[in-house]
Amino acid sequence: QLRCVADSGGVAPFEARITDISMGGMGAMIYDVEINLPAGTVLKRCKIVHPSGDAVVVDVELRYGVRVRLPDGEWAHRSGFRFIDPPSELAGLIKLFVLDLKAQQ
Repeated sequence: QLRCVADSGGVAPFEARITDISMGGMGAMIYDVEINLPAGTVLKRCKIVHPSGDAVVVDVELRYGVRVRLPDGEWAHRSGFRFIDPPSELAGLIKLFVLDLKAQQ
């Protein structure tokens, strides 16, 4: 998983975990169930951090969101986002993420 400081350029930044990512966007970002975001919300300057320390800052737009129960029994939101004007260094971060997944299998 990748760590994300979501909306770091906005009014209320929050911590999230990214469990699925591609050049098109984040298929699964998990965050606190108390944070309610409607579809279309734009989160400014989200800082996506790989465990190696590499990070990319990008704006994202919420496409959908659902409540899910985590393995520990807690509730959270799971949302899909699309990247808005992704920077070129995003491809390198995604490559690291995919290589880490393959190494864990």
